[in-house]
Amino acid sequence: MPNLVFVWLGNELPSWAKISLSMCSRFNSCKIVLLCNKSLGTVRGNFTQIYIEDFYQQPEFICKWYASKVNSFRDGFWIKTSERFFILEQYMLAFHINKIFHAEIDNLIFNISGLANNLDLLQSGIFCPRDADNRGIASFIYINNVESLKILRRYYETNYLESINDMKFMGKLLNNQKNYFHSLPTDNSLPVDNRRWGTLDPSLTGGIFDAASIGQYLLGIDIRNSYYPTFNGFVNENASRYINEFDFLIDKQNSNLYISENINHPRIKVYNLHIHSKNFYIIKNVGLEKIILRLKQGQKTFVGWKPPFFKRKVFYNQFLF
Repeated sequence: MPNLVFVWLGNELPSWAKISLSMCSRFNSCKIVLLCNKSLGTVRGNFTQIYIEDFYQQPEFICKWYASKVNSFRDGFWIKTSERFFILEQYMLAFHINKIFHAEIDNLIFNISGLANNLDLLQSGIFCPRDADNRGIASFIYINNVESLKILRRYYETNYLESINDMKFMGKLLNNQKNYFHSLPTDNSLPVDNRRWGTLDPSLTGGIFDAASIGQYLLGIDIRNSYYPTFNGFVNENASRYINEFDFLIDKQNSNLYISENINHPRIKVYNLHIHSKNFYIIKNVGLEKIILRLKQGQKTFVGWKPPFFKRKVFYNQFLF
């Protein structure tokens, strides 16, 4: 089974990220790898930690990109989200690895046993979900051909000043390099919705993938993006038109999340949940099952506010709306 690889660029790993790694490790039997800077130090957990500086040579154009206006947003956030692909390419080449899963660290990855086999039978390259015709979101992706990462890097080298983020770059490649870039099905791929952009058939992949909208609906948006207290039940502009009618179910015994169009339709597996709010504390302290139940009952749950008071378990037990 391919490794599940996370990339973290920075000097400090947030506590919510440690919870994410712990949960992903508990839900999966594959080897989990954290690629990070040496300045982060040793992080305790059930995963393999590899320092980026031991194998990675930064491409020359990255320095020019950091000097551009794109770097002004959250200390080069959009550049870092793109640079992770170059890190993944050199990681696969340096360690002679042919296939990997990669997830952004604010994702909860459920049981993915059998997923690599499903995708290997379909295509070769990079498999990525997208939530719009022009936007791919690498929340959780699969790579079974390192050549696709080389194509991605070369595209960046000549076009890196044209788009401000990795989502637009990935969208262009999903549209224009279909031999190497493949669209994974999302909540928009269910029969009740079936948006216009083409994706792989959920029946062939064995499930769907969360670009962002399912995680935002169940657990809200990043509190840094709002001046007000945030709650779950958020529906973003690219979510399925019927997301508030979907039925969600947690299978704790097999570490799976399922979705159906309603209680009368068959369930389909959801491989990942993109926790855009970064609020893994509420999953740990309250439980995803309780949060889903409250939504079924028409009740929203408080997600957070900018003041850092939302880690306490006692707070969550008393502050559910």
